[in-house]
Amino acid sequence: MIMNESINLTSIYMTNLIGILMMIMLLFYRGWKIHTRRLTSIILQVMIISVLLGCILDPLVFWADGRPGWGNFFLVYAGNSLLYLLNIIIGPCFVAIVYKYINERISTIHINLIYILCAFEALLLLVNLFVPIVFDVSDDNVYSRRFFFWVYLTMEVVLLFDGIIIFLKAKHHGRARKYIPLWFFIVPIGIGSLVQGLSYGVSLIWPCVGISVGGLVIGLKNECIVTDRLTGVYNRYYFDNVKESLRKDHSGDFSGMMLDIDGFRQINDEYGHSEGDKLLITFAGFLADIVRSSGAVMRITADRFFILMDSFSEETLSNCRFAVLNAIEAYNRTSGKPYKLSVSIGTNNFNLKEFEVNELLDSFDKVMTAVKYGYESPVEEQI
Repeated sequence: MIMNESINLTSIYMTNLIGILMMIMLLFYRGWKIHTRRLTSIILQVMIISVLLGCILDPLVFWADGRPGWGNFFLVYAGNSLLYLLNIIIGPCFVAIVYKYINERISTIHINLIYILCAFEALLLLVNLFVPIVFDVSDDNVYSRRFFFWVYLTMEVVLLFDGIIIFLKAKHHGRARKYIPLWFFIVPIGIGSLVQGLSYGVSLIWPCVGISVGGLVIGLKNECIVTDRLTGVYNRYYFDNVKESLRKDHSGDFSGMMLDIDGFRQINDEYGHSEGDKLLITFAGFLADIVRSSGAVMRITADRFFILMDSFSEETLSNCRFAVLNAIEAYNRTSGKPYKLSVSIGTNNFNLKEFEVNELLDSFDKVMTAVKYGYESPVEEQI
């Protein structure tokens, strides 16, 4: 039996056991479940299962490396092929989560580029079945890397940097909040990939990816504190958080829009609270879709929402209001509901540093009251 003396099986077993235990705990306690974010939850679940499989397969292929027999040959070859396939999953999942986090659509071109990268990696593995260009397994069942092994590490780095650029660009425009642990996700993966890439016989990639995924779960769970459980938009506490996080280099200038559903109590009384909840979820959904990464939608009270725009512009407010009007008109035209959605809207520009959040909301509340009862207000509109 030919064994690679650089392989320390005991160390490999222990490091991957830690990764296995972490992923089992996340699955058992539903750590992947992010309320009101179904797609994000699915992506996290896929990442956790991928890491779990990676932490199981990596020790197995190291154990079989150099051991005689067709069974061990199959384990080394098939196991490493699956590990390379699992490696393809993590990068695109990270990019998808970043896009969902900043509430932005991923462009078709961007999606196609990611598909091309993943397809190229899969194609290399297919070619490797006939010509060993990624890795090879000798007659003695000893695994060895080939030139295109580095393509997988390179592609992983490219996709991780893709997510970083997306995040930092959004952060520069005030769109990304502080809950997602970007660097805590990147650093462990970078260290594990670098160490294992440069030194065969060390098994750190998948346990380090597990640490990164765990940090991502914690960050997204923390964000749930400022998220409304019913609608998935931000809650009142988020507004306080924004004010507290304003830095000296931020002017504090924002544009705001308060929206109040007219006759919401009557809808609850006549059609039931479940119908009222459905209306709130739908209304919050198209507000978030309109605003996307250019601001934040908050549910202040039962039927009252506030949009905090990142810009300080009458034009931005006007465009947003126009989009809301169109969305409400489309909803009333196509929903088939026995009632019509009617919303009162109050808008204004303000400096958050100059007001307490309660004072600011009270001022908008007065505008909304004026709208509802027909008083004149310089910042009102009713539909």
